[in-house]
Formats: sequence, structure tokens, C-alpha cells
Amino acid sequence: MAGHEQPWTLPTVPTPDRGRVCAPRSWLHSDAAHIDLSGQWRFLLHERADEGTDRELPAVADPALGDADLDALGWQHIEVPSSWVLDHFGRQLGDHGHPAYTNVQYPFPLDPPHVPDENPTGDHRRTFDLPADWGEGGHDLLRLLGAESIAQIWLNGTWIGLTQGSRLTHEFDVTGLLRAHGNVLSIRVSQWSPGSYLEDQDEWWLPGLFRTVELLKRPEGGLDDVFVVADFDPHTRTGSLAVQLDAEPDAYPVRLSIPELGVDQLIESACSSVALSVGPVEPWSAERPRLYELTVRCAGETLTLRTGFRHVEIADGVLRVNGAKITLQGVNRHEVNRHLGRCFDEQWVRDDLALMKSFNVNAIRTSHYPPHPRVIELADEMGFWVVLENDLETHGFELSGWKDNPTDEPMWREALLDRQRRTVERDKNHPSVIVWSLGNEAHTGRNLAEAAQWVRQRDPSRPIHYEGDYEGRYSDFYSRMYPSVREVAEFLRGSHSPLAPHRSVHGVPVPDAAAIAHKPFFLCEYAHAMGTGPGNISAYIEQMSDEHHAGGCVWEWRDHALDRRLDDGRLTLGYGGDFGEAVHDGTFVCDGLVDADSRPSSGLVAWANAVAPVFARSDDQGRVQVHCRRDLEALDGLLLAWQVVTPSAARTGEVRLPSLSPGTVVDIDAPGLRTALGALGASGGEPRAVTVAVLDPHTPGISAREPREIGPDGRALLPGVGESDGQGRRVLSIRQHLAEGPRKPLARRVVEPIGDDAPWDGRFGPLRFDPAHGTLRGLGEWDTGPLSPQIWRAPTDNDEGFFGESSWLTDPGDSLEADRGDAAISSASRWRAARLHMLTERLVEVRHCGDELAVRLRGGVPSHDLVLDTQLRYRLDGEAVHVWASLVPSGAGWPLVVPRLGLSWRLPVGDWTATWFGTGPTENYVDMAEGVRVGRFRADWQELWAPTIRPQEAGNRQGLRELELSCEGRSLRLSTQAEAQFGHPSFSLSGWSAVELSQTAHHDELGEPSGLWLNLDAVQHGIGSRSCGPDVLPYHSARPRAACVSFTLRLG
Repeated sequence: MAGHEQPWTLPTVPTPDRGRVCAPRSWLHSDAAHIDLSGQWRFLLHERADEGTDRELPAVADPALGDADLDALGWQHIEVPSSWVLDHFGRQLGDHGHPAYTNVQYPFPLDPPHVPDENPTGDHRRTFDLPADWGEGGHDLLRLLGAESIAQIWLNGTWIGLTQGSRLTHEFDVTGLLRAHGNVLSIRVSQWSPGSYLEDQDEWWLPGLFRTVELLKRPEGGLDDVFVVADFDPHTRTGSLAVQLDAEPDAYPVRLSIPELGVDQLIESACSSVALSVGPVEPWSAERPRLYELTVRCAGETLTLRTGFRHVEIADGVLRVNGAKITLQGVNRHEVNRHLGRCFDEQWVRDDLALMKSFNVNAIRTSHYPPHPRVIELADEMGFWVVLENDLETHGFELSGWKDNPTDEPMWREALLDRQRRTVERDKNHPSVIVWSLGNEAHTGRNLAEAAQWVRQRDPSRPIHYEGDYEGRYSDFYSRMYPSVREVAEFLRGSHSPLAPHRSVHGVPVPDAAAIAHKPFFLCEYAHAMGTGPGNISAYIEQMSDEHHAGGCVWEWRDHALDRRLDDGRLTLGYGGDFGEAVHDGTFVCDGLVDADSRPSSGLVAWANAVAPVFARSDDQGRVQVHCRRDLEALDGLLLAWQVVTPSAARTGEVRLPSLSPGTVVDIDAPGLRTALGALGASGGEPRAVTVAVLDPHTPGISAREPREIGPDGRALLPGVGESDGQGRRVLSIRQHLAEGPRKPLARRVVEPIGDDAPWDGRFGPLRFDPAHGTLRGLGEWDTGPLSPQIWRAPTDNDEGFFGESSWLTDPGDSLEADRGDAAISSASRWRAARLHMLTERLVEVRHCGDELAVRLRGGVPSHDLVLDTQLRYRLDGEAVHVWASLVPSGAGWPLVVPRLGLSWRLPVGDWTATWFGTGPTENYVDMAEGVRVGRFRADWQELWAPTIRPQEAGNRQGLRELELSCEGRSLRLSTQAEAQFGHPSFSLSGWSAVELSQTAHHDELGEPSGLWLNLDAVQHGIGSRSCGPDVLPYHSARPRAACVSFTLRLG
């Protein structure tokens, strides 16, 4: 190390000297001595970075860092790794600062490369002894895996150097500075540094030593670095090794061995590289992550690497691995844990990746930095395609028109190249890493082009990705974030025609579009998963079958909510602004397919079913086809589970599937299914649902959750996608064919005014009314609220979004996917402006005649020409009550799109259980129904309402046919009638009204339920992904129009 030529060591702006910093190299497993310095350190927090020191870097330690009497100086204890602003680590410190979340904006003035004088700084000190077997000679290295954002290091009073590049590994040569006992390591970490301008990565700012600090013995005759390229020839099915060695002559001879393959190569004398033909091998892929153990022995140590043979290329505009086109069905993954922030917990991460596997994730984009190195090793082992991203984002410069943006400024060149080199060198030996990504949302510029050039020279075996290179000058992909489905289609068909006057489909001037036309298309971010959603997934997934489509990564995997301690000591979750930050971006940090407690969302279930690598379809005659969408490897041992369900009967069965080759469609004989269909014919208007599911015994699923589908006898049927069936088999995919059977003719609606009876006391069968006002007051022994018209919903995060296209900019017949370019007013803002949440009604008339009751209401909002005429008609039929509701909007003040049109009914608070025949098990909307089917389901009401950290519309389930709500031995039963143009209504249950939900910022602030709110909607607006993407499509939007809901009510 010392005295070596170090061609990849570069200074970091603005410091001219980084001390004893070493060249970046691989993260290797060696049998040489090693000390993990994790554990209790002494800690002292300052408000400024320069307290007690000169502004220039000191040549020796600050006296405070070396003082033996730390307690007298106010030093405390802290765990390392940690971030001192997190409750989990810093609570015992008292006033320890706070996390801060920003998306685009910087939380400090844009004055590069300078940072504020007020710069929270934590001094960390640890004493340690060397183990007896540490040994003499060789070199001693100090390694920091992660420090945010700048770390200045002293060992035994000598300044060692500094780090910038928070998520990057830094090593320092400390040879000659160690002693057997009483070593004092001091590290001063400041929250802000010049490097902070390069780390504006849509996440929490969390200062501290958040990854391990280690001491490594580099023995005499050891290897400084190894670079292994394990290639695979798909034509001959053979492998080859190209091994680059970085070592002094005294390390030789070096022996390379893979015993499983009979590889045993002795390299007698110093050489920089060796090439070996290995012979037949089993290739590595995300579908079958076959790893071989490669041992590299030299005079001073033995290194062990797990390698996989695979070949990555872009050929004719197609991303290929091992000769086959692959499709990345991936997610963007930040490192975040609600308790630990970015600190690494191996079992937690392993469980996190296993959860991805349960839900058909095959790829990870490491947004927007290299994760802990063990994450990549786990990806090798468990099987993920990895797009490994550099620790770089300068998004905040966009707010000043990209003026002085570091990616195009010469003064930042060395800093950017240093980050890129550290990214590549650390993880270059991993088969899971198939693409290098230069960073994220840093615009474009000469420094990125130079970084790409360096990567190609260092590692030509992998392609390069960067989304901001719209002109295709240095990225091997044409990558986009959040385009519309139409834009993707236009690109895939090679069109350069503009979708809007100012830009082409590719987001670049039309003349430049040809340069990117023959690159693979990659959705580096799509389907923004914030709050309830995302919607319209299937349209994107269907496009990925195009050979030039490399797939995409949903934004993003996990909510970033962090532990927040309330004044009363309770621990809850917080988002941007909850920790006292003056500058923040609110809930935009909570946009994951799973929440902070790893609970999968309905959006994840829908996505997982849409991207499933194997699925089956059946028709109403029992003919079954199985589609295998795997790219490389055949699948064996799967099963087909089928069930035929009507409201009154259910039959189930299984068939073992044959070996399924990639890209094949296989006809399956399922005689039991045909028999069941013959026995359960669709008749009498009853629906008949034929469901086929593919069961996977190889990949574990999560435990089955409520709601559960049940048969008429209460027996549990198929669980949901991603869940285990209780026999060790995961539901990989589900598809359904639904036959309605002949419908019963609907009774004629009598809409003429009915006559008046003699004075009426308000009783109407099981219902109780206010006789003067026609307001529903009770059902049986239950006191209830009125049956009221409902047009408002608690806005979803997508309703609040103002990005991309907007349904408000088009007529109902237009495609909303024509990119209008600029952000527009959110749907929720327009709804609030129209005061839809302030709808009030007045009674027009009440008419009662025998077994008929009619109530007419007129609703309106303050100061707007907006009218909603509602007619509620009730008819007694023995012990049943038939209810028909008509809602007719009129007036010029109605917005183009409304949240919903339906009814709301407050039932009393209680331990309600719901059983329904309709769609389930998860919530679903008109554009988010990929993961559901029709059947009978049961759950406590709380399981039907999917809570989000910010309360919003949730829990809707379409196509309700029957609903039973039971509480304390009593029940009400509701059966719906399909209305022309609307079908069966959707329903949802909540403990709070839509207005109560909209007025609450955090789920934990809702308080006790105000009732059980039953919502029945003729029309419910779609979901979309406009929190950062396209709006709801026109055929999924709710337009103000006359609507009807009808149902029959009975007491159980």
C-alpha cells in the first residue's frame, strides 16, 4: 500500500490532502487478522464543526479528543454504528438534533462548495487493544464503511485523513501508528460538507458513523486486490475466468482454485492478470443464483470469493444475460429501517430481501448509492439483478436552473470520479451486479461523461445506466422516470413524433431522438407507490414483453418513516416536518410498496400478480393454459390450484404442473375442474368464479393475512398473492374467470311521488326515522347516523399530486397520457376549491305510504353553482327493506372529476366483523385490481381498512354482492342489485368519516373511532400515480353524472 502507485486515488473538493487514504479496492474476505470496532464509543456533540479548532484541518488531534478525563468534559456514550439524531441511538444524549427529510431542495443555502457555520458535529472516541495474534510486519488499515457526511480521523494523536462520500468505503494506511494496548481512535463527523451537495438523494439526512469501523491486518505477502470476471458462453455452456491481481512480488506464488469445477491454477511469478478456461459450468442468474467458491491463496493470506458465471451484453438494443433477453421486474431500494435509519442489520436485511422474493421482485436498483456491501453478497446468494448506483445526486441545483451544477463544473471533476471509482471497485466481483449506474437526478455534464468513460475502461463487462442522459451520449440505456404509457409505446415503436409541441416522445428535441432509438428502454422509476396505490400498473407491465424493453423498478420498496417519540413517551412514526425541520418535503418520504413495519400494501399485491413469472388462465369450460414468462431457467415442481366458487358453493382441487420452459405456454388437463364446473353451473343470476393459482414450493411466502377467502362452510380457501397456503407453498399468481349467469330482471323503479299516510311515527320495518325530516336514526336496536349522499373522499397522496399529466387538462374523451409537460393543480386542490368536502343537504320532501317511503334531499356547497339532488326510496318486503338511491348532479360549478358518487352510513362503534361476497382479499379500485378476485371473504373491520401514515382514502372493494356485518351476536345483511352503467357498488368500512380522515395528519392522531362508516359507491375515482407520475386515466376517472345505488337490507 504505502509506496505503491495508486492511480485511482483522487482528492475530494475542496481539500488538497486526504492524508493516508488508500486506493479503492474490493470488499474481500480474508483470513488475515481483523478487528470490528463496533460497540460503545464516547461521544460529544457540538453545534459547529470548528469549535475549539482552527478552520484549517489540524495536523494533530484536537486536545479534547485525546483528553483522558472525558467525563469531566461532558462526553457521553453512543453505539457505533449509529446516527446520533435517531431516537434509537440518541435518546440518552438529551438534545441530540433531529432527522431532516428533503426530496429536491437542500436544507442549507445553495452556496457550493460551502456549508453553514452551524454544522452539527459529533466527536467519537474509542480505545482498543490489539489481539495477541495481530502480528508484526505488513500494513495496518483502518476502514470506514459509511460516515455522513465528512469524517476527520486521528489515531493515537496523529491525523490520518478524512472521508467524503457518505455511503462509500474508505481505507487508510495506519502502519506504524498502532500499539499493543491503549490505542485511541478519534473520529470527528460533521453533518454538512462539500460532499453534501452530491448527496441530495430524496431521503433523511442522518449524520453519524452509520456503518462499521474496522481495523485490518494486511500481511506481508498479501494481496491488495483481486478482480474476477467469471464469464459464460451460452452457446458452449462453458465458463472462463479473467483474474486481475494487485500484489507485491512477495505474494507469489498465488493459487486460484474452484474445487467443485476442478480448477487449480498456480501462478508462479508476478503478473497482473490471468485467463482460464473452466469448461462446463452452471451459469448464475437471478432465476437460479448458482455460486461457486473461488479461493485465492498467496504467501500471506487466503481470500475467499463467491463467484457466478454469467455474461451481460446489450445486443441490437436488447439487454441480454447469458444469451437471453431479460426483463427487470424490480424496485428501488433505499437503506432505511424505522429504528436504525441506514445502519445495517443483517437478519433484518435478509428478511427484507426474502419479502421481495415472496412478491416476485427480481431486480434492485440501489437508489441512490451503494448499500452496505453485505446487501450485494445477499443479492448474489438469493438471486437479484442489481443496478448498482453511484453515491451521487445534485437534484437541488434544478431549483436554480442547474447553475453551478457539480456534474458539469471542472472543480468537482475529481470528487465525482472518486465516488464513481469507489463504487465500482468495491463491488466489481459480484455476479448480481449487471449494470453500473452513474447516479441519479444530477442533470448531465462533462464529469458524468468522464465517469462513464472511466467505468468502460475499468469494467467493459457491464453496461452503464444514467437516466439524465436523454441525448444518449454516454449511457447504454434510454432510461425514463414516470412516463405515460403512451410515451413508452411511442418509443418502443420507434416514433419520434412529438406528444406535445415542445418536446418529442423521448423528452429531447426531435433531431436528437434518433441517437437513443436503438438503446434498451428502462423505467428506472415508475408506478410511484405513495399512499393508496399505485394505479394503472398492468399497462406498463404488458409493454415489457417488447424485446427492447429492459423492464423497470417501482418507486419504491419501503416507506422511510422513522421512529418519533411523542411528548407522552409513546413511540410512533414520523415523516418530513415531524422532527422540527424548518425545511422539509413532508410525506413524500413515505412512498413504498411496504410500510415501515414491512407490511405489504395492496399495491404490492397487485404489482406482484401483474409481473408474476408464471400464471395460468382458465375459461368457463375448464380449459387451462399456463404461461411461463421466465427469461432463462425452466421451473419444476409447481402446482396449479383451482377453485370454483358461487355464493352458495365452492369446490377446489390441484394439478401438478410439468416442467415449464422460459417463454412457453402449456395446455393443462384439469379433469376435476371440468367436473366442478358441470356441478356448479352459473344459474339464477348467481356469479360463478373460476380461479386458478400457481403455487410455488421453492420460495417461501409470508403468513396468510386477513381478510381470508372462505367457502360457504367457513373453510379457508386460497390466500392472497405472496402468501403461504399453510403447506409451505407460496401463491405465485392468481387469475380468475367470472361468469355472471342470466340476471334476474330488476324490479321497475317507481319514481312518481307517493301519497301520504296518516301521521307517521318514524318506524319503518327494522328502520327508525325522524318522521319530520325523513332522516334515518336507527336499525333495530342500533342507533345509526343518516344514510347520506357522499361525494368526498379523504384525498390520497395521488389526489394531492401535481406532477405530469392531469385529467383536468383534457376533455373526457381525450387521452390523459399526452404529456403536457408542466405540473398542474392537484385533483385534491380542485376538489377543495369546489368545496366538495362541505356538501350539506336540506330536506325537500318526505312521503310515506304503507310499505313505501320516499325522501328527497337537495345538497349544495357554499358559494358554488353545484347541486346534488338525492332521492332515497325504501320499500318493505316482509322483514327486508329494499333501498334505492338516486344521485343527480347539476349546475356549472361541478369539477370535471369528482372523488366519488355514493352513500355513507354511520353505524355504532363496536367489534364488527364483515363477511362479503365481492372482490378481495385486498382493497381495490378501478385501476388497481390486479391482485384480487371475486369470492366470499371474512375479516374484522380493522383489517378491511388499510391504514397509511397519513390518513387517506383506502379500503375500497368493488363489485359488492352480499355483505354481512355482525357485532355482539347481532348482524345486518345487505345484498346489492347491479345498476345499468354502474354494476354492483363498491364498499368500504372505516372507523372515521371521510372528512375526519382528511383533517388528520397522522394515523396515530385519529383517536378512537367515531363509528363504523359504511360507504357504498356507484362511482369511485381511480388511483393513478400522480404523486409523482401520470394521473388517473379517463376511463378510470369519476365524472359527475347521475348515479344509482340499490340494495336490500335485513337484520340477522
